Amino acid sequence: MSRSTDDINVSFVRADEGLALLLDSSKWRLERGRAYEVTLVAGQRSVDARALAETRGVTIALSDRPFNEGMRTANVLEVRGERTTLRVPLDGSIAALARLEACFANNSRESSDTNPFVAPNRKQSQAQYDERKTRNGVVKCYRNFVIGRYRCHRFY
Repeated sequence: MSRSTDDINVSFVRADEGLALLLDSSKWRLERGRAYEVTLVAGQRSVDARALAETRGVTIALSDRPFNEGMRTANVLEVRGERTTLRVPLDGSIAALARLEACFANNSRESSDTNPFVAPNRKQSQAQYDERKTRNGVVKCYRNFVIGRYRCHRFY
C-alpha cells in the first residue's frame, strides 16, 4: 500500500517481521545507517519508534499491535520527529491494510519454488548453469539462452 503527499512517498510493507512504514523524499539528505527517534500518532494512540535512515528515506517498524489496529481506523498518521511533524492521510486504509494482510497470508503459504510473476500454465525456462571449484574459491556461470555468453561470478 503506498501513496504520496507533499513530495513524500509513503508505503506500508508487510513482511515476516510484521508491518513496516517506508517514508522517502527526493528533498531529504539523511545520514545512512542512523536511527532517528520518532513518535507515531494515529487517533488516540501513540507509540515511540525508531526510523532507520537510508540516503533519501527511512524505515519504521510497526511492531505495536494495538497501535496498528488503531491506525486502521484513524484518519491521519502523524510521524513526529525532532524538527517537524509529517502528516499522512489514512483515508481508505482499513480496506488497503486488510488487502495487504490477505495478500501476505495467501503468498506466505506458497512454497518458495513458486513464482507469482509467471502464469501457472507456463513452464519457467531454466537458465544454463555451470559451476567449478578453483583453488581460490568457486566460479559460478550462467546464461539465459542456449546461445550467448556465460555470465560468471567468483565466490571466495
